[in-house]
Amino acid sequence: IDEKFNILQGFCLSGIIPNHFVKKGVQMIGEIFPCYQRKEICACLELKACLMLLISDVLRASSNGQIILFSSADLQTVKSLNLINKVLEFIHCNINSHITIADLAAIAGMSEKYFISYFKKEVGVTPGMYIYQHKMNRARDYLQQRQLSVKEIANVLGYPDQYTFSKAFKRFYNISPSKFI
Repeated sequence: IDEKFNILQGFCLSGIIPNHFVKKGVQMIGEIFPCYQRKEICACLELKACLMLLISDVLRASSNGQIILFSSADLQTVKSLNLINKVLEFIHCNINSHITIADLAAIAGMSEKYFISYFKKEVGVTPGMYIYQHKMNRARDYLQQRQLSVKEIANVLGYPDQYTFSKAFKRFYNISPSKFI
């Protein structure tokens, strides 16, 4: 795909990608590939479409901070990514709870002070800011789905009350959750 259209040129696509992010795409490619090998009509186009969906899933997960992609995979980078991925997975699985730096540092096997600097170096923001950004992204998604009230979203994301959540949301998006919809 990239040789003909150069559409992937600006994207870094190497990294450690957990299976559940690409399961659907891999399954679709597995179903289409035998048709492509038999040179069935439209199979080439369908295979390219499946590959593009797979790549878009990876890029979406990367932009949401769910996975980390990198350009040069040396052993130290891979070890670092494994460690950060464990921490990020914990954050994503426990986003509705109160997550402390002590919890995250324990997962990484580091002191709290060292963990904060390590996380910032690897991810680009402090752990607290990452959690805050992730909660706000989830809040935005919940508001766009229009299935939960602001109070329910506050509860789901682990805020003590609707007021605290609304204040955090407004600080992040410069608009209150009730006006965001």
